[in-house]
Amino acid sequence: MAKALGISTATFQKWETQFDNIAPQYDDKGNRYYIESDLATWQRVQQLIRERGMSVESARQEFDRLAALEEEKRAAIQKLKAIRGFLTQMAADFE
Repeated sequence: MAKALGISTATFQKWETQFDNIAPQYDDKGNRYYIESDLATWQRVQQLIRERGMSVESARQEFDRLAALEEEKRAAIQKLKAIRGFLTQMAADFE
């Protein structure tokens, strides 16, 4: 992953300890690997730290904030789908 991001292994290992919610997968032999969506996440972390000049801690807090917003968005979508289902059923009952 460090190579894909163009950073040193030491830097990536430090980031891994700070962003523990981005966990690697493990194969049958116990080797760690990241999936493609993890690369996009790590690129976002890199953007916050390298391009926006945030400290690792500030980037982690921003990442957590964005993750919380994404979770709120998913919850809102689920609620709206439930409401739509309810209204669809009500409309069908009136026909």
